Amino acid sequence: MSSPPPHHEPARLDVLGIVGVGLIGGSIAAAARQRGLTQRIIGVGRTLSRLETARSQGLIDHATNSIRDLADATCVIVCTPVDRLADDIREVACIVGADTLITDVGSVKSSIVRTVMADTEAASRSEKSGFEHASPTLFDGRVCVVTPAETTPPELVERAEALWSGIGMTTRRMSPDRHDRVLAVTSHLPHLAAAAVASLPTDEELEFAASGFRDTTRIAAGDARLWQAIFSSNREHMLAATDELIDLLQRFSAAIRNDNADALIDLLDRARQHRELFSRLRQAGRENDGE
Repeated sequence: MSSPPPHHEPARLDVLGIVGVGLIGGSIAAAARQRGLTQRIIGVGRTLSRLETARSQGLIDHATNSIRDLADATCVIVCTPVDRLADDIREVACIVGADTLITDVGSVKSSIVRTVMADTEAASRSEKSGFEHASPTLFDGRVCVVTPAETTPPELVERAEALWSGIGMTTRRMSPDRHDRVLAVTSHLPHLAAAAVASLPTDEELEFAASGFRDTTRIAAGDARLWQAIFSSNREHMLAATDELIDLLQRFSAAIRNDNADALIDLLDRARQHRELFSRLRQAGRENDGE
C-alpha cells in the first residue's frame, strides 16, 4: 500500500544539480527556478553544446560534462536512462557531501536500489526527450512516488518529499518492489500493449487506420532502446503483468468465440468503469491542486 506523507514546507536548495538535462531534467530545473527553490542550477550531460544552449535559455546556470562539478550541490537529481541510473547515482555519491540529497526520476526502482545499496559508498545516500520542450508546470498535480530503502535516513526521505512537493507534485511513499509492480501495470504494460497493437496492421491496412488506432498506439512512438531498458530492468513484474494481460485477452477471445454476449458486455463494462474511475481520479487531482 502507498501512504501519504505528512505535509512539508517547500525545499530550499542553494545549489541544485541535474544529471541529464532533457525534458524531465529541464522541466525540473524550470519548475525549481520559477518557484524560487534554488539559487543556482548545475546541468550535467554528455553533449556540452546542448547544455550551453540550455544555459543560454536560462534553464541552468552552469553547463558541464563532469559530475565532479557537483561537489558543492545541496541536492542532485539524476535524470538519465534507467539502465544508467544506478551507475550515475553511485558516481554522484562519491563526489558530493554527506548531507547532499540524491534522488532520481527512474520508472523502475528495485534494481536501482539493489545496485546502489550494494555500494557501501552510496548505500547511505540515495532514495530515489529534449530540454527544448521543458515546462515549469510539467509536474503540477502529478503524483511522485518516493521509494526509500529500509536504511534510508528519515530526514532524507522528508527532504525528498519536500523537493518534489516544491515543484508542484503530490508525494506518496512505497517500497521499491511495490512501485515497480504499480508502474508495470499502469505505465510499462500499456506501452507494450500499444507496441503490439501498432505492429498488427500491414502497411496497406494502415491507410484505413483512424482515431482509435491513433489514440491506442500513440505511446508506441517512444524510443525503443529506452523502453527495452525499462522492460528489462522491471523484468519480473513485466512478465507477471504480461501474463495477466494475455489471460484477460483470452477471456475476451473466448467470449467472442462462444458468442457469449453477457460475458463480453461484463468485460467491456468493467473496462469502461476503470477508465471512468481513472478520469475521476485525474480530475480530482487537478482540482485539489487548484487547477
